[in-house]
Amino acid sequence: MLHPRTVDEQAAFFHENGYVIVENAVPNDYLQRLRRAVERIEAAGLPTRNLLATDPVFEDMIDGHAGFPLLEWLLGDDIQLLSMDLRTCPPGGGAMGWHADHPFFSPSVVSINTALYLDDLTPDNGALRVAPRSHKTPFSLGPDEQMAAVPGEVLVQCQAGTMAIFSDCLWHRTGDNTTDRPRRGVFTYYGHFWHKPCAFAENPRPFHAMTEFMEGRNPRRAQLLGRSRPGSEYNHYE
Repeated sequence: MLHPRTVDEQAAFFHENGYVIVENAVPNDYLQRLRRAVERIEAAGLPTRNLLATDPVFEDMIDGHAGFPLLEWLLGDDIQLLSMDLRTCPPGGGAMGWHADHPFFSPSVVSINTALYLDDLTPDNGALRVAPRSHKTPFSLGPDEQMAAVPGEVLVQCQAGTMAIFSDCLWHRTGDNTTDRPRRGVFTYYGHFWHKPCAFAENPRPFHAMTEFMEGRNPRRAQLLGRSRPGSEYNHYE
């Protein structure tokens, strides 16, 4: 698997293949803090959607990871965070079939998903599989093809702390977790400022109300969290 290093190389690889793998996307000490936070959240039965409202340790996942410069390059100066969730496939958990995240096809970069993996990805724990260049065509697999082999598919095997960045139109799936350990990832989803961020009843506090993550920070934070953008007609909160 290729691992382009510079932002220009990553962007070219993304446009051609629909995904990029960023190794060591966060420092190891921060990765360990995220793991401990996830263990607390799951042990207490706290919401795993909208993680910023659950624990402030996730603040650096807004814009402090190594994949963020590429996201800015791809989405432009009106980038916004749309959601931040924890996804866990427990030991013995089942596979997710081929799908694309966006309900409609677009040749333009509308939104981008990212997954920071808290555990190593291996064939045994159901590692991510992607179909390179599939983001260039509408999703067309039927229900009986959800687990079928796709020509050229890539199995993403990587160490914890790696981030996968992929187009909302990229075809991807996971496999069964046949190990005795969970497979966990923090998924951050980005789009444009005109997007409506995701909202979840189980953890309803919206990003734009989280001023504690804006005050004293880079002014860009208010835009990333959907509160305000200079010159935008979409600033209508409180």
